[in-house]
Amino acid sequence: MWEGRYKSQALLDQAAVLSCMAYVDLNPIRANIADTLEDSDFTSIQERIAHFKAFTADVMKANKPLKQKDNIQHESQPAQLKPFGGNDIKHTIPFALLDYIELVDWSGRHIDPKKKG
Repeated sequence: MWEGRYKSQALLDQAAVLSCMAYVDLNPIRANIADTLEDSDFTSIQERIAHFKAFTADVMKANKPLKQKDNIQHESQPAQLKPFGGNDIKHTIPFALLDYIELVDWSGRHIDPKKKG
């Protein structure tokens, strides 16, 4: 019975990895445990959003311009999570952080249009 329910699935490309990440990040939304991505406790999306908001707030306080590429800098993302970085930065997920947040948000709304997350 255990084997029939839980199976391993190889994630063979970046699209599969992103799909799996989004699926896991949306679990609290689908389970009605959270209404928004920011409220989804113990998910990487919650941590990424909080860290990015803190980073942008610090940049604004310092009166520095927030450049387009700042969303892929390591300092704008949690150190314990593999960072997003686009195709041209080694050892990162080849996708922009803001694009991933938008993908997860869109996917959550697509699953149930009445949901906020």
